[in-house]
Amino acid sequence: MRKFLTRPCLFLTLCAWATILPLQLYAQQQDILRRYTIPPQDTMRRGKEARSTTRYYLVQFQQPVSLKELQQLQLKRSLSPLYHIVQKLPEDSTTAWWPANGNWKASDALLRVVEKTKEKDSIQVLANISAHARFVRWETKDRTALMKVARQDWEQFIGDTAIQFADILRTPKAEILISSADPGLNRITAVWQQLPDLQGDGLIISLKETLFDTTDIDLLQRYLPTPLAPEQTEPHATIMATFIAGAGNSGMAGKGVAPKVKIASSSFTRLSADETAYFTTHRIALQNHSYGTGIENYYGLEAVAYDEQVYETDTLLHVFSSGNSGRETSTDGLYSGIAGWANLSGTFKQAKNVLVVGGTENNNTVPAPSSKGPAYDGRIKPEIVAYGKDGTSGAAALVSGVSLLLQQSYRAQAASLPPAALLKAILVNSADDIAQPGPDHSSGFGAMNAWEAVQTVRSRRFFLNRVQQGAAYTQSLEIPAGSASCKVTLCYTDPPATVNSPQALINDLDLYLTDASGNVYQPWVLLSTPDAAALQAPAQRGRDSINNTEQVMIRFPAAGTYTIHVNGTRIHTGEQRFAVSWQLAPQDHFEWQRPVGNETIPGGEETALRWKSTLAGKGLASYSLDNGASWQVIGDSVSLEQDGLSWPVPNRFSPALLKMETPGHTFISPPFTISPLLRLQTGFDCADSAMIFWNQLNGASYYIVYGLLGAELTAFAQTADTFLVLQKNAALPAYFAVQPVAASAGLTSNTLRYAEQGLDCYTRQFTADLLENGQVMLQLQTGTTWNLETISWERLQKQDWQNIGRQTVSALTFYNALDEQPPEGIVWYRAALETLNNSVIYTDPVPVHVLRKNNFLLFPNPAAHTLQLLSRDIRGRDLYILNTQGRIVRQAKITGLLQAVALDGLPAGNYWCLVYEDDQKVYTAPFVKL
Repeated sequence: MRKFLTRPCLFLTLCAWATILPLQLYAQQQDILRRYTIPPQDTMRRGKEARSTTRYYLVQFQQPVSLKELQQLQLKRSLSPLYHIVQKLPEDSTTAWWPANGNWKASDALLRVVEKTKEKDSIQVLANISAHARFVRWETKDRTALMKVARQDWEQFIGDTAIQFADILRTPKAEILISSADPGLNRITAVWQQLPDLQGDGLIISLKETLFDTTDIDLLQRYLPTPLAPEQTEPHATIMATFIAGAGNSGMAGKGVAPKVKIASSSFTRLSADETAYFTTHRIALQNHSYGTGIENYYGLEAVAYDEQVYETDTLLHVFSSGNSGRETSTDGLYSGIAGWANLSGTFKQAKNVLVVGGTENNNTVPAPSSKGPAYDGRIKPEIVAYGKDGTSGAAALVSGVSLLLQQSYRAQAASLPPAALLKAILVNSADDIAQPGPDHSSGFGAMNAWEAVQTVRSRRFFLNRVQQGAAYTQSLEIPAGSASCKVTLCYTDPPATVNSPQALINDLDLYLTDASGNVYQPWVLLSTPDAAALQAPAQRGRDSINNTEQVMIRFPAAGTYTIHVNGTRIHTGEQRFAVSWQLAPQDHFEWQRPVGNETIPGGEETALRWKSTLAGKGLASYSLDNGASWQVIGDSVSLEQDGLSWPVPNRFSPALLKMETPGHTFISPPFTISPLLRLQTGFDCADSAMIFWNQLNGASYYIVYGLLGAELTAFAQTADTFLVLQKNAALPAYFAVQPVAASAGLTSNTLRYAEQGLDCYTRQFTADLLENGQVMLQLQTGTTWNLETISWERLQKQDWQNIGRQTVSALTFYNALDEQPPEGIVWYRAALETLNNSVIYTDPVPVHVLRKNNFLLFPNPAAHTLQLLSRDIRGRDLYILNTQGRIVRQAKITGLLQAVALDGLPAGNYWCLVYEDDQKVYTAPFVKL
């Protein structure tokens, strides 16, 4: 039943909100005034005297104003959409203002610590050196120090003109929930299949977090020790290392993007950039950062350090995950209070010369937890996205892996490493637009496309150059007829801004295109107004003055000669180097991108088909297992604009084709292979030999067995059987995998460590259980029955093993037998497995406690050192030992079915054992102590 507010109730509710909202705004104002103004705080000052003596001002606007207006007031920091610290007061007399203290130079996190610290205590801060603090250590060489500041000296410390910014030490955290990967989504599998030699050979990546498991079989012989390596090992680091550089020894899920890369490790407990010498000494040109802190919307110390390092080194690329704070709301900065936006997890991700990566689901939609932009000053962040369904850590790792492949491909052409700006330009330009046209503050410029990125390098669809203040660089670009789109991206490594700067961009380059008719094509620009609706607005065309990455997109361009323009609009450093990448897409184009030619996909499970298309409308998707003689429908109304389709792959080993039919066009894929994944198991593991086996695969001519020798799987044996007996020796590998082969090779199984499968020679499990009727059920499970002939069941009686049953081995691996008349007491059983060559293998004996007539059994009798009491069940009973005079000489709480009582120290003679339950005697038995 619906309930509605009556008019009086509605009126009262509205009145309540009308009262509450002003109170909330007043409380927010008072917090800001208390934190950022010079006392007295309750009086607004607008006089000429105050204007002439105050260096910085806190101003409050009635509504958000543009960044251009704030820059005219010499903006120092934005505290919220309405409150800002400026050096010049507006002429508008309706704008409220107050003299500001130095707290605007401290992060919100640090101010919260200061406010909670007692007057006589001290605070640890990160800042440049000050006379009002005690030096602890350098965090960055001759730049940022860790210091201790007494709370009573805080105002002098933060007011010191030498202090540019102060922050606290923060604890980083990994940004992934579970390990999952889909290399097909970002077209990584296309690179693997079509360019198998592109594996990152000779390159080194650094992972800044904890240490990965250097003994993991996917990472063997890949670790490069350095002085910065952390001691602590965590699974998250191993997952990241595997995503980037896993060799695939464990199986398909263990293969990384660049499986030949070496991996160094650097601790992320120090959040600032590692010393440049670390990278140059070890020839490292890429570092992955899959971690975050909290939401930090300011250009902090670490942001400056990373921008400066990339600017100085030129070829060093830092890749960061955007964070998993996408549902959270920033509490400071220009975008404070706007739920779901501007929530990058760490000030280091506010740097302009690094690459920040968000996450997507496997359908290329951005999940809510993926942190979103804009950056603190309105710049586009993240720049791109990649698969990261369970956290953006994995997305960053995939982008790092692809960046390594781009470095290798570029080095093969130029004999040197590419500038970081070029890598960014290529990755951004080749990304697939996945949301509304153009960039957005959620997915950046789109989803990474590894194949298109690599093809950009191989086709040399880029150029590097430099431009000076007021000058322009131009280069012509021929666009052929029938083009669906032209995309051009500019990226440059900008000099670092001053810490806590309200805007990060120093040098402003402008990109645009012109055609032969003089038409001008401006780059995409996004609204950066602090308003949720504005942040979700579609990209527009215009001049970009805040980003060092710009992109021009022309849909259905006319054929002809176009000119790419790069203007040096504002350059403070003499000249500015830049990189430009471009990409053309033809009309009426469709290309299968997963599976690609000669790829093998798993049979019997759902697989995502992928394509690239400039076609519109619907298509008919089908597959063939007989080289096109017949076709089976996958989907009869498939949208060509989407980039993929889920397909339940047949569970068979077969060559296959795919087909997409559209009005007037038919697109057939190159041949590929369907292969169900074999399951490898250990059959037996005995002292001198072992046996591994796998399920038979119809259509397989033979099988190749691989062993892990060194750091890679190597062909060990070839057989037409579905098992392999291994003769043990020092050279025998510990890990094995198997691959079916017919006209082409199938998928290699997951790798098995044969000796750690819970087998005792043939025996996987042997049990003996007492049934309610007093009989004993014996059960045996073997790893295999290969070479076994019979199974005998044996019971220990009077120190001899007696045969109580025998059965012939069949194809089954489960066997059981019943002992219908077991004796009372602790009865031992075993199974004897006889082989075809007459050798006998025994299981380990197992005991059964048998009581048929009585609830208790006392043994041995006579007893020398220990007396045992066997009970049918446990009921909280008490046991007493009495001598012949009736005195209690031992007592114990019965805690198990078999209770031991030590007799040492008792003189030899006759004794009584008594059992009580709830103060009632339930058992009495005499015994002799020897």
